[in-house]
Amino acid sequence: MKNLFKSMICALLGVFALSSCEDVPAPYPLPSSGEAVIYESKNLNTGWTVIAATPDDPWSLGNNYAQATGYKDWDGSGNKANREVRGYLVSPPIKTKSSDGKVKFTFDNCLMYSSNDPQYAQHCRVLVSNYYEGDPTACNWLDITDFKPVPAAESWKFTNAGEFQLPEELVNQENVVFAFYFEAPATKSTTWEVQNFKVMEGEATVPEPVVVETEGEGTLENPYTVADALALINAGANTADEVYVKGIVCQLGDDKGADKPGNEHGNATYFISDDGNTDNKFEIFRGNGLGGEKIETEDYLKTGDNVIVHGVLTLFNKTPEMAQGSEIVELNGQKPEVPDFTGASGSGTKEDPYNVVGALQLCSTLQKTTDSKNPYYSEEVYVKGNISKIDEVSIQNGNATYYIIDLDATGAPSGDKKLEIYRGKYLGGADFTAEDQIKVNDEVLIKGKLQNFKGTYEFSAGSIIVILNGQEAEEPGDGGESGGGEEPGTDPVAGFTITAGNIASGGTGLATNGYGSQAVATESTWYKFTVNGAGFVGCKICNATTANGGGIQMQGNDSDKSKQGFITNVTPFKPISKVILVARTKSDAQYEPNFSFYVGTESHPSGSAIQPTATSVSEEEGFKIYTYTFDVFALNGDYSYFTIANDKAGALYIDAITVETK
Repeated sequence: MKNLFKSMICALLGVFALSSCEDVPAPYPLPSSGEAVIYESKNLNTGWTVIAATPDDPWSLGNNYAQATGYKDWDGSGNKANREVRGYLVSPPIKTKSSDGKVKFTFDNCLMYSSNDPQYAQHCRVLVSNYYEGDPTACNWLDITDFKPVPAAESWKFTNAGEFQLPEELVNQENVVFAFYFEAPATKSTTWEVQNFKVMEGEATVPEPVVVETEGEGTLENPYTVADALALINAGANTADEVYVKGIVCQLGDDKGADKPGNEHGNATYFISDDGNTDNKFEIFRGNGLGGEKIETEDYLKTGDNVIVHGVLTLFNKTPEMAQGSEIVELNGQKPEVPDFTGASGSGTKEDPYNVVGALQLCSTLQKTTDSKNPYYSEEVYVKGNISKIDEVSIQNGNATYYIIDLDATGAPSGDKKLEIYRGKYLGGADFTAEDQIKVNDEVLIKGKLQNFKGTYEFSAGSIIVILNGQEAEEPGDGGESGGGEEPGTDPVAGFTITAGNIASGGTGLATNGYGSQAVATESTWYKFTVNGAGFVGCKICNATTANGGGIQMQGNDSDKSKQGFITNVTPFKPISKVILVARTKSDAQYEPNFSFYVGTESHPSGSAIQPTATSVSEEEGFKIYTYTFDVFALNGDYSYFTIANDKAGALYIDAITVETK
């Protein structure tokens, strides 16, 4: 019984070459001449801004297109290298006026070297917002999930990405901003190019779905045949989802004889067909072995072997293939060994943490994450182990990737099982600031969420070290105690200046670039800190990264109260005469800080806000510094409490707060 596979066509004929325009049929219907163009940029150069989320910026602007890659000449030496990069290409604000209440947009793009990054579909994204304030990492973006990046069918050929409907809530808005987001891992990179961006009135034209008849369903129980895989790819109906394909190995190595089993990379390029002949062969590009293990010997695979392979179908330079990173799930009837979790212990609590084997056993029960935008996590758990290997300590990003193992009673490894800690934070959630802060053999207790990411069992990004070699830190988000054991007083105090450093050191466990478990509606989770004997509380606040100025970051949202950060005093001041707030933005930010200020006779005052107006603006390298002065004396009242609340869109970055009293 044949199955009908329906999918949107994602990869067809190219429209534009790299350096010239050609009269090639477009894969999607182009807008008619009667549609009103709201905004158009052919090269995404004028008015567009590149903003890096890592020390190195993947985006660059050219005469004909914008390009993002993690592989280029970073230092002007003439030598190209791969680097881990994340960055945004941000449009100028666009007025989305429409007489019929409908707006669509389109663009051309070219994605090369997709086999370098199995997660390319998650690393090339289109975002939109009408709350952008200059910091893309703090913006509440709407992800255009209808966009699916498709590898170029021909080398460096642009294709139209299709038409996308702008959500209704973003139509007839004054400042809608689009962004192209790109990410590349540290080892290999795709290259993504974008041009001919256009916003128009009207309803998006959606192509009719392609219908492809297949024998299989692409599941482990009913895998696709090679004929199925070739038909899907050639029809442009392949997706970024992993599927299963069965076949007979008919060729080892690529057509030039390279990448055979036993090469130094531990993977292999080989071809499979339905009948074992090479007439209608299908390439498995640099695939892994059974269950994802390395292919380390020349005789690991032989022509005539029957395999079921799990991976992503793609078209690279006109070649249908399964992208790099696939794994064999059945080889001549042999399946991967069932994992042995003998020795698993613990319940995942702080008092009774999992050992490494116990954590791996929990990971084996989780649904496999194949798309980083739709992950599957465990609950937050604690795991104890010893560091066996450190892949990277990134000072720039403040995190580290390393592995932990279990030790036996003699201090020797108790097996070969290890758990990856992916981009975890340092003790208490602080940023890593030096490579020697952790070492092999260190004993750690880690808190975070586990996941099965494409077959890799790991702590997801953002876990924290709770105990390091017996040294314990207060965990972020727990509120914390008063700094240095100092209890806040209750008598009114004279005014003084509160720096960002005071806020961080005046309490315990304030995280960096994350709000932990702080919840606006739950007072017990608020961060408590003491400065000069006076007590304060804050919520949805954290240490800002160095890239954002290193002050205090406060979350903001103009509609969702659960995301509206604040700082207020709980110890009364003597009657306040003036409050001065110093905040900052990056130099290229299009908007100044925005927040609300309140004073009152009880802690955490609200009600009628005093809207900020900057009394001075200065610049330092990479930043604009805004000073806001609130003349409380002019209000003709004795007010002892203040609240700085971010009930606006976008994060607020605070350097200092000065309170002057009568």
